[in-house]
Amino acid sequence: MEIIEERTGFPKETWNRDLRLLDDLNMDSIKAGDIIATAARKLGALGPIDPASLADASIGDVVSAVRAAKNGDPVPAAGTQT
Repeated sequence: MEIIEERTGFPKETWNRDLRLLDDLNMDSIKAGDIIATAARKLGALGPIDPASLADASIGDVVSAVRAAKNGDPVPAAGTQT
């Protein structure tokens, strides 16, 4: 998720899949929602994705949700990454 690095300035070497967007990366909900929506759009997500429901999700949860939406699968709830 290079977009996290682009938008936050945190090098990807300093974060992991368990970091939460609001709590650990100190994003506000608008920036988190924008990152999620941008990632979904760039990856061509077919299914619906609600950025607000993932605002304080972990990076891993966001990746799982965007992948699911890209495949047209149901988007997993935050905290249920596979």
